[in-house]
Amino acid sequence: MAINLTIEGKDDKRQKFAPVGSRIVNSSWDGNVVEDVAVNFLAHHMEKASQASGTGHVCPVTADHRNTPSCDSARCDLCFRF
Repeated sequence: MAINLTIEGKDDKRQKFAPVGSRIVNSSWDGNVVEDVAVNFLAHHMEKASQASGTGHVCPVTADHRNTPSCDSARCDLCFRF
């Protein structure tokens, strides 16, 4: 089983509660990408998405939801890997 722990920014203190072997992901509401997480999810809506700022892996679906509306269309399985 894969456990994703979602944080909100690099200073989120919940990181210390991450179970061993869990995957840390970031909700990038403001577009600020955290480099040392598995994936950053940009705030997105059908008509627009936040622009990524910083370095790190960004979910391709949240980066361009209009053209890449699903993990399958993005050919991405990162969130489903163990």
